[in-house]
Amino acid sequence: MKSITVVLICIFIITIFKLTLATLSASDRSTGKQSKLAAKSGPTDKTLEERGLISATPKIKDIIREHNAYTITTVGLKNTNGSVLGYVTPWNSRGYDIAKIFAKKFTHISPVWLQIKMNDDHESVRIEGTHDIDYQWMKSVRAVNPDIKIVPRVMFDSWSPTDLSALMQEPRMPGIIGRTLVDTATKYEFDGFVLEMWNAFAVQQRDQVVQLIAKVYAHFKKAKLLLILVVPPPIHHGSRAGLVTRGDVERLAPYVHGFSVMTYDYSTIQRPGPNSPIDWIRECVKTLAPKPTSPIRPKLFMGMNMYGMDYTPNGGGPIVGSQYAEIVEKYKPKLVWDETSVEHYLEYKSGPGRNRIFYPSLLSIQRRIQLFNSLGVSISIWDLGQGLDYFYDLF
Repeated sequence: MKSITVVLICIFIITIFKLTLATLSASDRSTGKQSKLAAKSGPTDKTLEERGLISATPKIKDIIREHNAYTITTVGLKNTNGSVLGYVTPWNSRGYDIAKIFAKKFTHISPVWLQIKMNDDHESVRIEGTHDIDYQWMKSVRAVNPDIKIVPRVMFDSWSPTDLSALMQEPRMPGIIGRTLVDTATKYEFDGFVLEMWNAFAVQQRDQVVQLIAKVYAHFKKAKLLLILVVPPPIHHGSRAGLVTRGDVERLAPYVHGFSVMTYDYSTIQRPGPNSPIDWIRECVKTLAPKPTSPIRPKLFMGMNMYGMDYTPNGGGPIVGSQYAEIVEKYKPKLVWDETSVEHYLEYKSGPGRNRIFYPSLLSIQRRIQLFNSLGVSISIWDLGQGLDYFYDLF
């Protein structure tokens, strides 16, 4: 009898243990699955408004769950009045996918592939970075939006004082640069280029740089290529004058199809704060083109950052969407809306001090698009690989 009783007791204990284990395991699995399933990804039928996501007081759980989901019904609809240029960088590969998915929302795509350098003879130039050119990707983007213009950025990179002197003094050099760029565009089927050269050349030789661009443009015009010029903001923090003026833009306007204005990085590690205060953007536009009817305004591609800044007690640095999403999910911080800059920020503690992050939000982006539409300007996005996927529903 004792042995039977022992057996029955053992069976009873094992049964209870299995039931308890099954219950705990189911609970644990359920919790784990809910956490993973909560993060949506890819297309969804509901708009941002239907999901209640555009708010000054967004819920952290909504950001975690929704940031990788985009609205399939509006993916082909453009919500902006002006042109929209999106930069794509090889080091943020998600940007290549964004450019394809949302191709109809962009008028221009600028892959950051190329550099132009002076040869040792100081009588010719060469194009570097062609190994990054992805022709199949270009074909895929154009298949979604046949009207899109692919205009790779060309950086005038590592030009020495001797190179610059030869550039300015050799009368044939503008023609050499123009023909080299036209030949490159023809070979790779580009629609033009975004030239980044103003900051390097124009500090002391504005007049000569304007003449150089005018001569390069003459070659572009013959080949029916677009020329967009990157320029810094006309005013900096504290209303300090920038490296480009209204006069520069007015003189250059006949020779360029657009100005990619770098209206971001308003604050720095040495002076933490918002990335791009909305009043500052407005003043930059009015400084370059004061009149609402100015023909220059549509040519102003005002910069919009898809990255943020994570300020720490010891400094900090840039932060992209994937990093931001990880921090939000880990620390569950409260987002604070700053109506002055029209940006959200959050704080979290990861060490001896507190970090503060300024990063774009749906509301901050929406308000800037509304501003750009009202001012009659265009938009340039730096860059498509750094934002959260649901941002692009707004464009």
